[in-house]
Amino acid sequence: MVYATFWGFFEMEHLASEKDKKALLSRLKRVEGQLRGIRQLIESDADCEDIAHQLYAARRALDKSFYAMIACAYTDQIGGKLAGSAKLRKGVKKMNSILARFS
Repeated sequence: MVYATFWGFFEMEHLASEKDKKALLSRLKRVEGQLRGIRQLIESDADCEDIAHQLYAARRALDKSFYAMIACAYTDQIGGKLAGSAKLRKGVKKMNSILARFS
């Protein structure tokens, strides 16, 4: 699939590694569990504040999954450039960490 960005076009067909794929699937399974729990809260007439809190947590978990995918995409795009530069690899690792922490 080809994506247009401010800087041009890039192509990303799949997750860069099995490790990334497993991590993303694990995150999504946790979100699925949270959503099932929210549905049960609603069905059991739980307090609105409790439901809102759980919805917030599920949304944050889904946001973190999205940012993990974004980190994977840009890492995949500059992968060839990472091979020759320890400084660049360190910078990408730091950016991935920042995305994960503050998403």
